[in-house]
Amino acid sequence: MLAFNYFFLPPVGRFTVADPQNWVALLAFLATAIVGSQLSSRIRKEADVAHRRRREIEQLYAFSQKLLGEGNVIQLLNAIPNHIVEAFEAGRRVCFWRRSKSLPIGDSGRLQLEEAQLRATFEREEP
Repeated sequence: MLAFNYFFLPPVGRFTVADPQNWVALLAFLATAIVGSQLSSRIRKEADVAHRRRREIEQLYAFSQKLLGEGNVIQLLNAIPNHIVEAFEAGRRVCFWRRSKSLPIGDSGRLQLEEAQLRATFEREEP
C-alpha cells in the first residue's frame, strides 16, 4: 500500500495523497492485499494438511500390505509391533492384547510401561 501511494498516487514520490478519490483507491488496494494474504495463508495451511493426510494414507497402505503378507494369525500377531515401526517410523512399540497376558514387544528395549498402565490407557481409549 505504501509503495502504491509513493509511486503511483499524485504527488508521486511523496507519501501524501492530494485527491480525496485517491484515498478510496488506496483503501481498496489495502483491502485487496489483506484478503489476498489471508487466502494465500489459508491455501498454504490446507496444502500442508493435505500433504500430512497423503503421508498418513501412504503409511497405512504400507502397513496393510505388510499385514496381508503374513502367513498365519500367530505370526501376524507377533509381527504387528515390527510392522508398526516400519510403516509409521515409530521409535518404540508395544502391542497390548486385552485378552492375553503377553505383551509382544517389537524391540529389545526394556518395557517402560507396566501392564496395569497399558490396561488403564486402553480402557480410557487413549493412544
